[in-house]
Amino acid sequence: MVAYVDSSAMLSILLREERAHAVQDAMRLASKVVTSALTAVECSRALIHARRSGRIDDTMERKLLRTLKEVEAEWNVQALTAQVIARAREPLPADPIRTLDALHIATILQLQVSFSDLAVISLDRRMRECVSAAGVPVLPV
Repeated sequence: MVAYVDSSAMLSILLREERAHAVQDAMRLASKVVTSALTAVECSRALIHARRSGRIDDTMERKLLRTLKEVEAEWNVQALTAQVIARAREPLPADPIRTLDALHIATILQLQVSFSDLAVISLDRRMRECVSAAGVPVLPV
């Protein structure tokens, strides 16, 4: 299985949230992990917010940003191509969808053409609904 990991899944691991183990278990099933260039940006911004809100301290933020960079280096990161942007501007299977989610979904739809065994690892309800409506399996169950 090729697994597309979104920001909600990655953040659950970084911030040791309740469903982090389920996300890690789903990722272990993958022969290849792919994601959008947006994922690192969204995760970095979320970590900045977590520090500013007092959820994590400066040291933890730096550690998590290093971890994110290391993990991202192992993944196949998809650029925001003109084709992805054009697809994100079109209707999606479960609109309304937020802009950044639409870019993730457009990337997923593009990857679906190349990988028949593509699954999406996400904890975001709207992402899960839209991806599922497009016929892509969603993990964790």
